[in-house]
Amino acid sequence: MPIIPIVVTFQPSCRVLIAYEPTPADRAPMPAGNATEPRYLGYRDTDLAQPYAKYFQAETLPIQDHAREALLGMAPSEHAYGIGQAARILSRPGHQAMETGWTRVPGGYMVSCLTRMPGVTAEMWDWWFGWAKSSARYKLCHPSAHVFCAVGDDRSADRSLTDRQRYIDNVGYVDGTSEES
Repeated sequence: MPIIPIVVTFQPSCRVLIAYEPTPADRAPMPAGNATEPRYLGYRDTDLAQPYAKYFQAETLPIQDHAREALLGMAPSEHAYGIGQAARILSRPGHQAMETGWTRVPGGYMVSCLTRMPGVTAEMWDWWFGWAKSSARYKLCHPSAHVFCAVGDDRSADRSLTDRQRYIDNVGYVDGTSEES
């Protein structure tokens, strides 16, 4: 299965843009749990035993209309861009040709999803991606879609790092499934 590059943009103050250079995390092997951790929707007893379990929600908001519409057909391939172009393209003012959608690129697919998150700040974004390094934690945002999460380089024990430093120049592996599949 090809690796799918995903570009996620957020409205408008939450765009976190950094020029991308491959890092050691990009070249590292997949996390061990990738092959062994069970995939499942919702929560199990081990998830419910976590100290943050009180925040779990059994249901989430429905998919946003623009995202549902984008799934119906492939966008023109000329709307795709490489990871090396992402910071330049995403830092342009206004919306891009493919804010939400998918298209074929050499070796796989490009998926882009604009997610409107009113009230979410850049600091909240940094905290989330610095903290959500496990499947149970990642399921907080969508338990009926996310079934696995791991990071290439788990930096959570290094208290000298900021939330942003825990995820920038790192690789996040997230497996999901569609509620409709």
